[in-house]
Amino acid sequence: MLGSKHWGANPTVSPQDVVLAFNADMIGRLRGNTVHVFGTRTACGLRRWASESNRFTDLLLNFSWEMKPNSDQFSFVERRIPTLMVHTGLHDDWHRPSDDVDTINLEGSSAIARLLFAMVVQAANQPERFVFRSESRSEGLADQKRLEKSVPPRSPRLGVAWKAADGGRAGVCLSHVTPGSAADRAGLLIGDRLLAVAGEEVAEESRLGVTIWAASSPTAVVVERASGEILSVPVELDGTPLRYGFSWREDKGEPGSVVLVEIVPYSAADLAGLKVGDRIYRVAGRGFGNGDELAQLLASAASPVPLLVERSGQLRTLLVLAPSMP
Repeated sequence: MLGSKHWGANPTVSPQDVVLAFNADMIGRLRGNTVHVFGTRTACGLRRWASESNRFTDLLLNFSWEMKPNSDQFSFVERRIPTLMVHTGLHDDWHRPSDDVDTINLEGSSAIARLLFAMVVQAANQPERFVFRSESRSEGLADQKRLEKSVPPRSPRLGVAWKAADGGRAGVCLSHVTPGSAADRAGLLIGDRLLAVAGEEVAEESRLGVTIWAASSPTAVVVERASGEILSVPVELDGTPLRYGFSWREDKGEPGSVVLVEIVPYSAADLAGLKVGDRIYRVAGRGFGNGDELAQLLASAASPVPLLVERSGQLRTLLVLAPSMP
């Protein structure tokens, strides 16, 4: 840090004129295609900005809120300059003679250089400059874990497990009924062949969970007993109807996005491939300012709903086949 400290004490340009500082420290050993990125908390929106730059390389970016005085980026942070550090992780050869040229991942270093180049060009050309976030000085890994921590799982709405019906017949066969669940209270039995839920025939086994989560309560469940008797059973479902099956928290350091902290099993979100930790940036091509605006977009969007999602610094569009709500 001697050089960066010296520059801070004797800057060659006014620090107020520095838009963004980059520190590339130990980028020669890319492993698992993963780059550790520090400093995205030093200005609002840096995580999304870095992910957009990553579309040219498609590296996996591991964003950390940790900020230690262990490399040159810290000298700039102390002077309230937004700063990013890229790093490929410590190794046993660190600061040893064995850390020689033959250990360098040349293709990996080239990919990281392309990522840095894309970020530098984008920083130089964007109309607005980044503003340093004072909160970044007090944020750390514990705060990151609290924000990204998943919520406890929900109780099932119906409380059954199933398998494909024998002989290619329609519907599914109930293989488990949870004691005390809505299904148990309604008198559904292991071995019942489930034919319809809430007026929808069970045509696609993979979509049954989506139908159950979206159904209003009470609802009708049509089953065929082992005796061949077909019954329409009224069921008081537990919980509330869900169109998507995910929940989120807002991140004050990344306005215009949310981090997903729950993906309900067998829901539309689950089937679309969404995961806890994903960040949503756009809904059907539209951005949003906060969680309330996101909820409004989701409620009015026509299915299938395209979501622009960031996962580990990679942007992707996932289509959610969201059911109509009663």
